[in-house]
Amino acid sequence: MTAGGAPVRVRFAPSPTGPLHLGNARIAIVNHLFKLKTKGALVLRIEDTDPERFDPSSEKLIHDELKWLGITPDEGPNIGGDFGPYRQGERGDIYRKFAEALLEEGFCFKCFCADEELEIERKAAVARGLPPRYSGRCRNLTSEEMEVKGETPFTIRFRVETGPGNREIVVNDLVHKRVVFTTEAFGDFIILRADGSAVYNFSSAIDDHLMGITHVIRGEDHLPNTPRQVLIYRALKATPPVFAHLPLLLSADGEKLKKRGGRDPNLEELKETGYTRDAILNYLASIGNPAFSAGKVAVDKEIADRFEIKRLGRSAVKVDVEKLKGINRRHLRGLSRDGLSDLISPFLKSDGFDFSESELKEFSEAIRENITLLEDARRYSPVFFKDLPEIESDAEKILAGKNTKNVLESFLATVEPIENLTREAYGKAVKEAMEKAGIKGKDFFMPLRAALTGITSGPELEAVAAFIGIKRVRERICRALKQY
Repeated sequence: MTAGGAPVRVRFAPSPTGPLHLGNARIAIVNHLFKLKTKGALVLRIEDTDPERFDPSSEKLIHDELKWLGITPDEGPNIGGDFGPYRQGERGDIYRKFAEALLEEGFCFKCFCADEELEIERKAAVARGLPPRYSGRCRNLTSEEMEVKGETPFTIRFRVETGPGNREIVVNDLVHKRVVFTTEAFGDFIILRADGSAVYNFSSAIDDHLMGITHVIRGEDHLPNTPRQVLIYRALKATPPVFAHLPLLLSADGEKLKKRGGRDPNLEELKETGYTRDAILNYLASIGNPAFSAGKVAVDKEIADRFEIKRLGRSAVKVDVEKLKGINRRHLRGLSRDGLSDLISPFLKSDGFDFSESELKEFSEAIRENITLLEDARRYSPVFFKDLPEIESDAEKILAGKNTKNVLESFLATVEPIENLTREAYGKAVKEAMEKAGIKGKDFFMPLRAALTGITSGPELEAVAAFIGIKRVRERICRALKQY
């Protein structure tokens, strides 16, 4: 509940311009956690008012990615709710109605300035070291002067007063605390373009007002937009929401994250390489949060209970892929046998492997300690599911060593009478073979691993041997003896 007793309502308002990057996902997750903590409601609003960047397939991708993240909006496109439509592209009439009302009340005015004229003004201001702001040329046109304009295209600008008592706009932000803006820094701003479409600051403020949003939680790149939106709220005689502007999540190079083509992977790419939803949730929740430890991979409710927006740091943070990998590794190792196998299964199926449920679980358990990402399972799947996996170059070098023939022949002779190669039978055979060969430790196990798996590191050999069975063990040993 809010301080006034009203139910908390937050919103996630992405633009459908591509897959979510980690910064977008973080905003969605923080809104999700805040909703859980306050027992509020989360609204999904699609901000599709930029036709040049609009990607029709992206809205479905947003829904799919939120679902994968475990975030279930209470209202939104294809969900329903009392405050729709939830796509800004379908709300044009609403924005125009409010703009016309503000125009009639004197809060706005028609601006007939051509883009070329405005660009000249902008360059002149920059040349003088001043913030680029509208000169006010059309601010006080008389009705006669406007009539002369005839059919000249016009925008609608919000009238920003800069006199005594109006020079400062104070925003009490949950993260940045008291932030003071001067109206002279930005001047009269456009709310409707010449084609009648609404600009971001206007459509966002109108929607937040009409949808009853109590808390606006977004990235700090929107902080400069806030004073304009506060002025719109005042003109509507409405109370602005509580604002919380999260510090930006930057790329490893210190640049703003990109939805596509950046150095750092977007959410879709992270999913494809095998980061888990819980690892990403825990990583993003831990950023800038001194009260949160990512040591234990927690679930949503646990994170929400100890999540405090007011305690978040104010500095931008670079994406730390190694930290995310570490959390992912811990999460995979802490999963149940069924939980791990369920996540690994799609990666095996996509590579064309057939397996039973028991084989999947046995394989997943065998590689649990050897994987950081789910896609790492692909490195070990040929070892378990192919008759004769390829031998990598590093393994070939080991098999070309002086101990190989002695080790493999001793092991082959020891397992020859075995019909059912269990873990116990394998362990006993290894001991006998080491005694027979007179070779122990690494000098014995490295050639044996190279012959049985084709790689130089990985799951315990007893798990591999018990899984592939005596027939394939003999075949792999014989292949190595023949080739090396």
